[in-house]
Parts: sequence; C-alpha cells; structure tokens
Amino acid sequence: MRVAMTQLDLLGEGAGEQAQDGAEDRVVSGARGVFARSFRVDASLLSARDVSSLADHLNEQGISQARFNLALNLVSMQRDLSATEHRALLMVVLASMLAQSMGSTYMPIDEDGGEYLKVTLGQLLPQPVPAGWEIDGLIDAFHTLRRERRAGQILGQPGEFKPLIEEGGRLYHQRMLLHEERLAEAIERMLMRPDRDYEGARVRAEFKDVIEAHPVTYEVDGVAHPIKPGAEQQLAALTALYAPLTLITGGPGTGKTTIVVTILRLAARLGLDLADVALAAPTGKAANRMAESIRGQLEGVHEPTDLDHRLLTDLPAPATLHRLLGYSPRTGTFRHNRNHRLSAKLVVVDEASMIDLFMMEALAQALGDDAQLVLLGDREQLPSVDTGAVLRDLLPEVPATDQPWRELAIDPMAAQPGKGRTARNAVRLTKSHRMREDDPSGSAILKVAQAVGNGFKGLPADKLPSEIKRVKEDVSLASWQGVELWTPPSRGGDTDEKPTADLKAFVAAWFKTHIGSERCKKLSSRKYTRQADGTFDEASQAALKELMAHYARARVLTLTRVFATGSESLNRQFHRAFGQFRGSKKAEAKEGAGDNQTRYVHYVGEPVMMLRNDYERDLFNGDQGVVVWVKDSNENSGKKPELYAVFERGERMVAYPAGELRDDLVHAYAMTVHKSQGSEFRHIAVVLPTQDMPLLTRELLYTGITRASKGVLLVGSEELLRVGSEREARRFSGVGGRLG
Repeated sequence: MRVAMTQLDLLGEGAGEQAQDGAEDRVVSGARGVFARSFRVDASLLSARDVSSLADHLNEQGISQARFNLALNLVSMQRDLSATEHRALLMVVLASMLAQSMGSTYMPIDEDGGEYLKVTLGQLLPQPVPAGWEIDGLIDAFHTLRRERRAGQILGQPGEFKPLIEEGGRLYHQRMLLHEERLAEAIERMLMRPDRDYEGARVRAEFKDVIEAHPVTYEVDGVAHPIKPGAEQQLAALTALYAPLTLITGGPGTGKTTIVVTILRLAARLGLDLADVALAAPTGKAANRMAESIRGQLEGVHEPTDLDHRLLTDLPAPATLHRLLGYSPRTGTFRHNRNHRLSAKLVVVDEASMIDLFMMEALAQALGDDAQLVLLGDREQLPSVDTGAVLRDLLPEVPATDQPWRELAIDPMAAQPGKGRTARNAVRLTKSHRMREDDPSGSAILKVAQAVGNGFKGLPADKLPSEIKRVKEDVSLASWQGVELWTPPSRGGDTDEKPTADLKAFVAAWFKTHIGSERCKKLSSRKYTRQADGTFDEASQAALKELMAHYARARVLTLTRVFATGSESLNRQFHRAFGQFRGSKKAEAKEGAGDNQTRYVHYVGEPVMMLRNDYERDLFNGDQGVVVWVKDSNENSGKKPELYAVFERGERMVAYPAGELRDDLVHAYAMTVHKSQGSEFRHIAVVLPTQDMPLLTRELLYTGITRASKGVLLVGSEELLRVGSEREARRFSGVGGRLG
C-alpha cells in the first residue's frame, strides 16, 4: 500500500504546485529503485530492447526517462493481464502524462470519439509500429479493461482514491481532478455570494467625480489631455465594485490599467481602507509593470484630491501571487490558505491568463468570505506555462451587459443578456487604445493580430492578411513599421541545428537598427555612482533609466530556448555582436554542463534577465536589467568599480554584484514568447523555427505580435506562419464545466 501511495502522489505531482524545475524527475529517480524492487516487469510486456527503443523515442516526444519508469511501474501494479492489456494500460498512462505536460488537466478518451487518444498514441509509438503494439488493438484492449473494471488497481471512478480517475469520458490524474474540483467549488461559492450594496446616487456622483472632475490625464507637447474610460471600461469598473468576482478580458491596449485605477479611486471614495487592497500578478515582471502603470496614471490625475494623494503614497505595492500568499520555497506551501485567509477585501490580479490551475486554486482558497476578486487578462494570449487554462475556462460564452449597475455608468452600454454561469461577472474589452486605428503601424498590428487570433478565417488558403508586407531578400531593407514578413532566401533546406548565414544577417540588421547606437555605447561604458544607502546619485539614476529604456524599446521573440532559432542561440550571436560593437575582448563560455554551456560572461552594458526566483533579493524569473560598472560615491574609499546587475523597481534602482547572480542571469536580447508575456515594446521580431513543431500555435503568434506597438518583423516561411495561425492550442480543462 505504501508503494502504491507513493506512486499515486508522484503521478499527481506537477511543476505548477510550486515544485522547482526538475524536482519531479529527481523524486521519481530516487524512488525508481523502490519500484523496481517491489515490482517485476513481465518480459511479455516489454523486452529489454523494447524498453530501450521505446524510452528513447518517448524522450524525443517529451516523456522523460523518469516518467517512463513511473508509468511502467504503475502498470505493473495491475496483475493478471495479458501482454496486450498491459501494453494498452502503459500507453494510456503515458498519453495522459503527455496531455498533462502540455497543460491539460485531463485527457479525453470518449468525448471526441476517441480521436485524441488515437492521435496521441500514434505520436508516442515509434514508426513503424512494432508488432503487438498496433494502435487499434491497444485502444480496444483499454476500453475492454474499462468496461469490465479489470484495471481497478490504478483506474478508478470519481470518489475513489486511485492514481487515474475516469469521469465522463475523461481521464484524470487523481490530484488534477482534486484541484480542479476544489477550484470550481471555491469559484461557485464566490458566485453565490450577494453583490455589494452601495447607494446608487452616491456611486454615480463619485463616478462622475473620478471621470469628469478629476480625470486621469496624459501629456502631449506640454498639454494635458483627459483619459475618459469608454463604455466597456466603465461597465468593468462598476462590475468590480459590486460583484464578488469580476473577469475582465481584452487585447493589448484595451485599457485594463485604466480600469484598475478607476476601481481603486472609486473604492477609496466609497470607504474602502487602502490597507484592505491587494494588487498582484503571476510574475515579478508583471507585478512591477502593474505598479509602474498604476503610478503613472495616479500621477496624471487632474487636481488630485486627498484620497488620490493617499492612493499614490499609501497603496500597497503589487506583489507576485507567490509573495501575496506567502509561499515558502523550503516547504513548498503557502502561509495563506483556507485555514489562514488573506485579510484583503479587494484583490486585483493582472495578467490572469498566465495563472495555472494550482495557483488559482491556492488564491481562491485563501480569499476571505467577504473578499472581492478582480481578474484581468487576455483570453487570446498563451495560457499558463503549467497546467490549466483557468481564465479561458472561467469566461462565459457571451458576457452580459444588463447588470443592474450598468445604469450608473456615465455612458451605459445597451442591455444585452449573456450566456454562461459567469456572464454577469465578465466584461470583454474590444477597443485597443495602444494600437490606434488612426495610426497606420498600430492599425496594421491590430488587424494582423485579430486575423491570427481568428485563425486566418475567411482568407484564401494561399493568402495572408494584406497588412503583412513582404521584405525582399535583404532583411536590412525592412522598414520596421507595421507588420512585415521576411523569409530567408535559403530557409527551404535548412535545419534548426545551427545558425545560417541568413539568420546571421537578421541578427546584424536588428543589432544595427535597434541596439548599436552611439548613445548606447556611451551609456554602456560609463561608471555609475552608488551611494552609501544603496541608491544611485541623480545623474546615474537618469542614465541607467535611459539605458534600460533603450533596450526596452525592441526585443526578439522566439518559440523555444533551444535550436538555432531559439533564444539561447540568438543571444549568443547578439552577445558576439555587442562585443565587436564595444571593441571588447572575446568572452569565454562558462565551464560546466547542461544549461551552463549556453551562458556566457557578460559584457559591460548588456541587457540581462533573471532565470529563477530569488526571494531573498526580491528578484524574479523574467526580471530584466543591465550589467554595468558601479563605483563608490566615496572617492576616498579606495574601492575599485565593480560589475553589478541593476534592475528597475518603480522609481528606484536595485543593484547586486553580477558575480553573485551569474548562474541566474542570461542575456535578454532575445527571449521566448512565454517570457515576454506582460511586456510591451515598440518593435519586436518573431523568429519562427525552420520546421513545424507543436508549440507553433495561433496563441503563441498572437501573444508575440501583440507585444509591439509600432513594428513587427516575422522571420520565417509564409507556410509556417499560416500553419501556426490555423493551429489552436489544444488544452483540455474542465473547470468551467463544473460551475453551476
């Protein structure tokens, strides 16, 4: 029983449950000997040659040796089966693992006619399929085991404590089902709570005060212009004021930050104590950007009231969800949970599309019974890296606009009923303010993003949106405005193993246009003065901000870290280009194996990114900064300038010796699209792979394209762009179906 329970625990273990990268494999490897001693795999199930060849093939498909061993030993728990039945169980377990690793909470075995299982087994098995492993035979054997209930050691029904649970034609890992049910129950309890009770006349008066008497403004050529929330934004702010749960979704630039500031200003005027507000985001980078956006808008309030001043000075800073819930890396648990709730009465979370199943469940369980939760995100973006697609699951098919509070808006929307359990709790924003339609470049980006999001529907099979302009053979002829496609001339017969001359030409053109300015060289070369209290003097602070802003204007985005078209390879090329640009000596690769082989000594002035969370230093995976020389403000101290990694934190800079962070820093000229979520650049390039891969989806392309406001360069073949736009990421999740 003890071994069975250990296997059960491991099968449900997921990276989303705060396990460090690779922790699962380490645990499984450590337990492998226990399994091997406890169970003997019958030779009729797998011969030594079968084990070796199947394991090698599965590793190429994303199933590690540790997971393969776990599946093998799980199946060995089920006695008295034929070789075909054992093989069928093994392949179904492996298929369920693959589905989970791709972000699904379950694997469909009936609901799509069994097509998913058949296709997945075809992917997992080597070709040609070995004798005795025919897919149709394995599927028939598995369904027979289900029907006759002869796999009861590992396959159970809802309510049973077995490694795998079958529910309504879906196959769950037991812990996945548990977390999904808990989240749905927590959300359902939230939806059943009554709305806030405010006096309508007072809300209307405060709303007019926030929007008309003391509006947020932005400055153009020294002239302040008011920002008036549109009808959709007004409805969203009012929904957040009244409803226990509010879901706000919209594309880039649709005014989500404006809504957050409006909510905060309204709530404060209606009596909410600022200490009862919690602001959060999934990552440190997103939390910092949320803080900067909110501060920027609050600083622009016209004739701010005392409450507006208090919001600017006393509002709690946005935190990561891990920090908000009090995550302990040592124990892997949260301080705040169902037994120790958060005290906040209003919790606002940005970039909610990035939140995985486990984190959303932890947040929902930690909320007080009277707390209001506001989730903002873009449903079209990539879902979380880990399991689940929670925001997409929670959003209704059709949001309602007939809520009773709609009439309190300055510009009420027409009343329309919605469809779905959360229809009255959701608002969809459709108008982009970042990529304006009266700006040709922004308009082109917006229209291409929308076309990609729609899978190029309505376009002939051989046509791309007319807004995509083709760049001729020389990539240096790109205008870097709107959306352009450059297909490397020799891309046809290339592989993804090493950079080609065409890829090097792209790096050179990008570096010359977006990185290698004389001002960048000057800012990179100077020594920055750090004072005794750890802050930088005024001149150094301004210069550091300018250097960071220079790098923040443009970024290269990739699908993966690996291969010649991945971020690591491109960063190596940009690193060499920067060395030549600075006239520095050649950097040497760090000693080491694995990932360390891809990390290089940094040149002074280069952009860098954190690779892991560092809770002691308050640095997080994805945080971006620069490496510069830092000198002591006391010229008589005798200290020589040291190399520091500097990061921006709102209005201040934080700096740490680069040597202490070396193992956690990578170059940031290029990053994966996943890492770019929550960021905004003027110019981006999306480098497609040379060959098709499952990661190439419309969600990834949409997310990459919408990071830019002025220019997008797509690097790759027209065929792959079309394939990716037509492929929707398949992620199976049942949270939404459990509501109501």
